[in-house]
Amino acid sequence: MAQKSPLKFGDIPMEDMKMTIYPLDSSAVAVMLEDFGLVYFEPRPYYGVTFERHFRIKILKKEGLNIGSLSIPSLSFGGSKKTIHDFRAATYNIDDGKIIVSAIEKQGIFEETFNSNIHQKKIAMPNVRVGSIIEVSYKISPYSAIPSWQFQYGIPVRRTEFWAMLPEWITYQKYNQGY
Repeated sequence: MAQKSPLKFGDIPMEDMKMTIYPLDSSAVAVMLEDFGLVYFEPRPYYGVTFERHFRIKILKKEGLNIGSLSIPSLSFGGSKKTIHDFRAATYNIDDGKIIVSAIEKQGIFEETFNSNIHQKKIAMPNVRVGSIIEVSYKISPYSAIPSWQFQYGIPVRRTEFWAMLPEWITYQKYNQGY
């Protein structure tokens, strides 16, 4: 049984909203506040791996505004098309001491197809400005293998987790990359 994300969508701490600099890197233009990934096997209606991701990014400087334009790749091979579903996204701003939520609308989501194997969902987050928090959550399935996970980005990462709920009857090999 898959575990739920330790994040609750829309439950943004006020201290994150009020953050103006990231204490561990005062030059950061943005910071990945939370990044949670989960993979698990689902036997029905297909047998494959489902990948879930839920993340939050805080925009700290004007140079970080381009982070409000996101893309989610979806690769298809061997006739099996991976689909992005349960997609949710919102931008949070603080105004007069209250958190204002701007949910993503359909005109802010674009589908791109590069070829029969490469598809991409492009997202233009609404009302992104310095001080905004961007939150995105989605699932992709079916995968035939465990997708890779990135723990570091060009911006600082405050917290990241990747959980793999794997059946014990399958043998796995680990490949470490980097130093």
